[in-house]
Amino acid sequence: MIKKVINCNPAVLAVVLLTCFPVYSSSLGQNTDQKVSQKSVKKPAVSKEAEDERARKKQERIKQALNIVEAVLTDTKNISNPVVRIKTRILAADAYWDSQPEEAREIISEEFPKIAKITIPESPEFGNVWSIKGSGKTPMYKGVPLNEVKAQLRREMLAIVSARDSALARALVAVDKKNEKNDEAVTEKIDEVLASAAGLADTDPEAAARIIKESLKTGVTDGLAFLLMRLRDSSPAEASAIFNQMFSDARTRGNLWEFQQLVPYVLPTELDRLVGGKHYLTDSQRMKDANSLIEYAAELLYRRIQTVPPSNMSPELVNREYFIWRNLLAVFNDLKPESVWLVNMRLRQLTAVRPQSASGPTEGPWSEERLKTLIAAAKSSFGDTRDQYLDSAASNAWRFGAGDLDQALQLAESIENKDLRASTTGMLYFQAGLKFLRTEGPDYALGLARKIDWAVYRTRLYLAVIATLNSVKATERSEMLREELLDWLRVSDRTSDTAWALLDYLDGSKNDNAERNFEAFEILVRTLNGANLDPPDNKPAHRTYWYPDMHNFRKSLAPLANADFDRGLEIIQTLKQREVAMQILLAFSAEYLKIHQKGKNSSSKAVLKSEQ
Repeated sequence: MIKKVINCNPAVLAVVLLTCFPVYSSSLGQNTDQKVSQKSVKKPAVSKEAEDERARKKQERIKQALNIVEAVLTDTKNISNPVVRIKTRILAADAYWDSQPEEAREIISEEFPKIAKITIPESPEFGNVWSIKGSGKTPMYKGVPLNEVKAQLRREMLAIVSARDSALARALVAVDKKNEKNDEAVTEKIDEVLASAAGLADTDPEAAARIIKESLKTGVTDGLAFLLMRLRDSSPAEASAIFNQMFSDARTRGNLWEFQQLVPYVLPTELDRLVGGKHYLTDSQRMKDANSLIEYAAELLYRRIQTVPPSNMSPELVNREYFIWRNLLAVFNDLKPESVWLVNMRLRQLTAVRPQSASGPTEGPWSEERLKTLIAAAKSSFGDTRDQYLDSAASNAWRFGAGDLDQALQLAESIENKDLRASTTGMLYFQAGLKFLRTEGPDYALGLARKIDWAVYRTRLYLAVIATLNSVKATERSEMLREELLDWLRVSDRTSDTAWALLDYLDGSKNDNAERNFEAFEILVRTLNGANLDPPDNKPAHRTYWYPDMHNFRKSLAPLANADFDRGLEIIQTLKQREVAMQILLAFSAEYLKIHQKGKNSSSKAVLKSEQ
């Protein structure tokens, strides 16, 4: 058995999980108050006494949330695992920022340099949480290279800081790199602040947009289009506005390489193609942006064909331009087929001067020959090696929606490892469900969803079906499917995968009724209490596992904190996994404080001293 990752002082933990929770008469009072409020909607005015009571209760809850943050922050000194300790203190800083910004800055400034110093403990106290992989002795944390874990912690911390104080974020990165005495790396790594916008796109799109706009003052970088793609999911209008600003600047200057940096924004992803085929541009604004770029691309192409012979270009620039037009060929086919001849002509010009090795055909990830090779290798192998060949063969046969689903499923069903078989078949049914949801309808996709054993893929496909039903106002049917999904998750195996699925459910149900979301939260807590969250002894390759210290709970908990703070705390109180409880407490409290203290400059000391 793995020893406990966190050795919390029982007395201090009691402070966190008992004294931070008031007697639950306040919870009943809040619920009663909400019911009274709902019944009183038709009244022309609310009494002064009722308004004062609500304000008093709100202040009590703010005070209570700050007490929780303070208690958990104090208890972090008992966390021996450096990854969990830093992650928990990051969450505490996030919770403090609106009320005690100086305290938050102090925590961040203290913890940021410590990330680089995380190493495998000398003593084996953490069991298989820490390990060394391969002859190169790569340090691993829960099956993930330690450098990747450190990078994720840096991103999370910089996202929190950049959302409030981008100058501090840049200063932290600059000092960190200066200590490494590598001036070139400083310039490169300052882009970490810009990259933090990706982590904010889901939870704080306004802050993500601000960071991206700030970066434009110093020029456009290669990864900016990909950040805009993340922002487009949560704030399409803002993403489009920034894209058009960049596009206008690039068009004015007529620079091909500035144009190149915008290209990824209009390219279809594999998922776009899987779901919509040529119809991936169903969003009117996205269609408008793509059309604008392709119209200009045709003008640019014609000009370059006439005036810029590839023979006068360096081999590197020839290669770069070749891939611009090759990548855009499919978009031209979809949006401006009458100008495809321009793309083909320029590609012929460029191919004529490209090195033979570069211009030769490249084998794609999928082919009939590769499939035969993988199947033959599986037949001559045993155990885990055979399963990995079958897993790869199934993906090759399916070819992300362009292949044979029946053959892929037959290969996947032959995998002996139960977990790998469930994840592989689940992935196939999930992708097929998304592909056919548009063409065959929700009933067909639902039939595939019900065949999925892996909770994560089943949940995501159910949510996609529900979204489709909601789009045609089939509210009653979508409500029934939500209940059906929760019933299935309630009796599922209590594993980290089920916990992951429930968090996905909450993320995809923020607009659902609060009662059902609290029901999902209760199932999540029961699942976490019964699940073994430690890494498995024999983790199959290409198999992703969920771990609480690598998850962002804030997005999932925000609607619950807004709906009923007292009820949420009551559920969290039943958590037995202490390190998870600390993170969830902080995330939940932070979201409540953001909701009710945003835009305020009052310090937490004033709140803590406020009278009952």
